[in-house]
Amino acid sequence: MLAGHADTQRKAHLSIHKEDQMANGEQLVTDPVCGMKIQPAEAVASIEHEGTTYYFCSQDCADSFRESPADYI
Repeated sequence: MLAGHADTQRKAHLSIHKEDQMANGEQLVTDPVCGMKIQPAEAVASIEHEGTTYYFCSQDCADSFRESPADYI
């Protein structure tokens, strides 16, 4: 019974990773404020913080992150 459970978890894990890649090969990124998956090229805003670029689905999310990055990373 446990082997079946492990197989189900593995399949779920693989489907999550497939979801993170678009058909055109561009990786999706996660807006750190709301959790929405977006393509970097389609992001409304991006912010570089401590050497990492974060992408946002809306200006509101970018503004929230800018005010308090530590709340989201």
